[in-house]
Amino acid sequence: MRRSTRPPRRAKKSDRSLRSTLRLFSMTSSDSEAEDDVYSLCVPLPEDRISLRHISGFDNTGNVRIWPGGEALAYYLSIRPPLVSGKLVLELGAGLVGLPGFIAAIYATRVRITDGNEHSVASLRDIAKRNPLPNVEIEQLRWGAGAEERKFDLILAADCVFFSEYYEDLLNTFDRFLAQKGLVYVCSPKRKGSLDRFIEYIEDDSRFTFEFIPEFDYIMDDLCILKDEQRDAELPYLLSLKRCLLDHTICFILGKVQFDPEVVAHVSALVWDTVSSDWTSDLLAFSK
Repeated sequence: MRRSTRPPRRAKKSDRSLRSTLRLFSMTSSDSEAEDDVYSLCVPLPEDRISLRHISGFDNTGNVRIWPGGEALAYYLSIRPPLVSGKLVLELGAGLVGLPGFIAAIYATRVRITDGNEHSVASLRDIAKRNPLPNVEIEQLRWGAGAEERKFDLILAADCVFFSEYYEDLLNTFDRFLAQKGLVYVCSPKRKGSLDRFIEYIEDDSRFTFEFIPEFDYIMDDLCILKDEQRDAELPYLLSLKRCLLDHTICFILGKVQFDPEVVAHVSALVWDTVSSDWTSDLLAFSK
């Protein structure tokens, strides 16, 4: 699998290939001639289809295909190496392929690629064995579980926000692993309002602030050829999250505090008495 600089070849009926939505990477069989000026990633494909029992119980949609958020985030990292260069990187919900994590590993100091599903983890370990990336570690990780001492400069979460029942565990995992000045990249299509619901959850949660990355939008609009009816489900957006500053947290807490009406009335009366008795003399003194 290589970043595509031209339209990928048309797949043959005999090809057993991964399903890719955006076609940002060219996918060729292992017997194809390699090019010297591109990075390649060897991705062994499962011999059999994934059983439904392997994708039930929690968010295992990464077992089904290469989703657009993962493909787009991997591409963006491949053309913006400084985003990951020299950093400790964690990918959550990597699925069968972990494309963003493996691309990040080309430039990062160390990358941990994780998924909650054991079959995805087995696939990720197989990919890691076939590629000369000694700075990669693979781990099974379910969001919100356990404790962790190591903190990461950058967390990657592609196509992880489709289901609102996992938002709390996902944000708890961000909080658990993110360094104090670290960033989280969340990449996902809007897909039936799921991205908007996630943004609302972030705002209510108060631990993180977020912003969209306009440059990413420009690149995707330029490269992704999608019909209007496909854009909601397939066109990804990139959010950058960071920890809230202390003043944001204080403002949020104060906004939740309720004061006794009698206390408010008493304080108001004291303020009014002070202002009404002093303001005229103060105003005259100031005007001289």
